[in-house]
Amino acid sequence: MSVRLVVLAFIFLSVSTAKSSPFSGDFARCSGVLEKLNIAVLETGTYLIPTQELKWESAVQYCKKFESSLVQTESAREAEIVFNEANKGTNPPGQFWTLGTNRARTDKNFVWAVKVPGIPIDKSLWLPGEPSHAQNKSPLDCLSASLRSGGLADNDCNDDQRPICELPKDVNNCEKLFELLKIKTLDTGTYLFTEKFYDWENASKLCDGLGMEIAIVDNIDEINIVYQEAVKLFPDNERFWIGGLDKGVKGTYVWTNDKPVDSNLWIKKHPAHAEEEEPACITLRKNGLGDCPCSVGRRSICKVK
Repeated sequence: MSVRLVVLAFIFLSVSTAKSSPFSGDFARCSGVLEKLNIAVLETGTYLIPTQELKWESAVQYCKKFESSLVQTESAREAEIVFNEANKGTNPPGQFWTLGTNRARTDKNFVWAVKVPGIPIDKSLWLPGEPSHAQNKSPLDCLSASLRSGGLADNDCNDDQRPICELPKDVNNCEKLFELLKIKTLDTGTYLFTEKFYDWENASKLCDGLGMEIAIVDNIDEINIVYQEAVKLFPDNERFWIGGLDKGVKGTYVWTNDKPVDSNLWIKKHPAHAEEEEPACITLRKNGLGDCPCSVGRRSICKVK
């Protein structure tokens, strides 16, 4: 085989086996981060698709935490594009909460819950025979529209489904997206800082649902770097949940990867809750680690895996 043919074959194999990035344009610069998170940048908009299953009202509030709202599919094409993205790697296909609702149950009309009385949902978006609960005069107090394969169907608001959060239209580049979600890329990694307060368990679930992990910050350099960034964002705070707890043996603290916590990382007089009956979890503090009852509400820090 000639040298020319060898070179051409190498180029062909390289191109054909290379993984193409789903992100382009202004998002290409941060594609390395986005590919690890549950964020989809599509032709119809930018969406956050967490893995948690929530009741409809909780799904509404979840999206608000990120200055976004449950998805409002304005066309059959958007519904198809978003549904296909949300179902990547899912078998059988799932269903997802949208912003459509008929909470009042005063009639059979469903609206997008953006204002009162709201914008009616285009009838062409419903699957055949839907909304089925409303037509059957279901006694349910609250019905909302879920996105399924091919369109919308109505569900009991107390059902547990994954939300799809639609980010504002002006979030059209890496900087705006990171600013909205409070994502910071530092020397030690990429982190998300939550503005809302959670107990430790829910903080950990939030991180998992975003495709991240509650941050393991296990050396003094990373402690100082991440803490300084955290208090820049939230000057009123001095402690943040991270990924450590007294798991198994009371008073023995480990990280979520089961590695022991270096005793040299504790600040003075900590751990202070090791002997208490209630479980204790680790907080990031100035110059080191502290502990606190896991049920206390704190801002928290997630880290890209």
